[in-house]
Amino acid sequence: VSDAMLANASYVFPDNTPTTKEAYYYRAIFERFFPK
Repeated sequence: VSDAMLANASYVFPDNTPTTKEAYYYRAIFERFFPK
């Protein structure tokens, strides 16, 4: 996860926005398997 991706996390994941790169990574995996 790049710094730019983490900076835009609030736009990609507006609900319960991940604050760390690790959280962003796991959230992206979760969203891939369980889309809204």
